[in-house]
Amino acid sequence: MPAGLVALSDQVLAAVQPCVTSAVDALVDHDAFAREMTTHAPAMPPQVAAFVRTGSLAASKLCAWIGGAERVEHLRFGHRDGESLVVLRAVTASGTDYYELRAQELAGRWRIRDVYAYTTDLSLSAYFAELLLAPSDVASASVMNDVNRLDRAGRPAEALARLDQLGPAMLANRAMQSQRVGFASRISIPVYLAALDERRRVLPSRTLAPSEQFFRAMLTGDHAAALASVDELQGRVGADPAMLATRAGILAARGGVGDLERAAALEDEAVAGAPTVRWTHLTKAVVAVARQDWAGALAALDGLRTHLGVRLTEAELRAAPGLAPLVETPAYAAWHE
Repeated sequence: MPAGLVALSDQVLAAVQPCVTSAVDALVDHDAFAREMTTHAPAMPPQVAAFVRTGSLAASKLCAWIGGAERVEHLRFGHRDGESLVVLRAVTASGTDYYELRAQELAGRWRIRDVYAYTTDLSLSAYFAELLLAPSDVASASVMNDVNRLDRAGRPAEALARLDQLGPAMLANRAMQSQRVGFASRISIPVYLAALDERRRVLPSRTLAPSEQFFRAMLTGDHAAALASVDELQGRVGADPAMLATRAGILAARGGVGDLERAAALEDEAVAGAPTVRWTHLTKAVVAVARQDWAGALAALDGLRTHLGVRLTEAELRAAPGLAPLVETPAYAAWHE
């Protein structure tokens, strides 16, 4: 793997934790990013291309995508179609997201030409190109300014309501629908499911991204579809021990013959391979509770504290799906003391 690409990846990790737009922007090859956009929007006006080359579009959106992660880390370096790439794992409170840095070397310097989000099946260049292709006017620009302001203020319900004031033609593209689903996921389960259904209605030729397939399947109890979504994501990203935890959680929820035993074995592998991912420890605890293995559940919580410095309160355990029964046990009372 080229040393320059490794160095670029290290610089990206430093720039996104926490995400500083100016620091990320310094790592972007703006000319290359503009060329990537033209592959999706060949008729991009020259003035727009000029803005892309001088603005910080890619950096700003990457920070929006990845800035809320608890931690971002290398997963692997690899090649595709003769090009070098870096796969990053972004650890969140509820799981993991995956991003592919697409970079190129020019005059001895490696820089980002695009970033692809595996879990939403969308690249930065495609996102902005689809926005560019959507019908727009001054009123639409005003709406989007309001949406971005509400998003930054942590008001997703208001941001979604304002976004929906755009015309149907502008909402009928993948970038806008992805934004709608993102806002909905932060509001409530019914709103999220409705947003997924709306996306499927507006874009019937587009399949849901793996992460969307997974959450929809789990929320509707379709465990076979949930397992299939993990298979699809793993096929794109490659092996990651953290995905074993997701698979274990699905098996535990299904609760068929042998599912809990298989889930427990997967969790042992997940925690050993990805001890710094919160999700692996939490799911290990959930699987142990489902098996009424109280000591195993408490050991998983100890692992969460040891590796990540996180100790869940009794209120958090009662509210967490699958963990509430643990709080009622004598083993927890003794451990809690």
